Amino acid sequence: MYRCPSCGGLSHRKRQGLATLRALGLSVLAFPVVYWILMQGFSAWTIPAVIGALIVIQILNVAADAVANDYVAAEHREP
Repeated sequence: MYRCPSCGGLSHRKRQGLATLRALGLSVLAFPVVYWILMQGFSAWTIPAVIGALIVIQILNVAADAVANDYVAAEHREP
């Protein structure tokens, strides 16, 4: 649950499964990319290449976050 800062009401993610798939998918993508870069041998470009790959993966994460973090009003249920 999430409390909306503007109205104070409760809301939840519309596509919770998409957020989970995003986290898993980007992790599965990041590991082989970084592993492949590191297995090419250490040179002057290894660290900048790893940092660049992680920046691109983070940009993909932020872009996917914009799609996954769509909130809708939560139904208030009395017990």
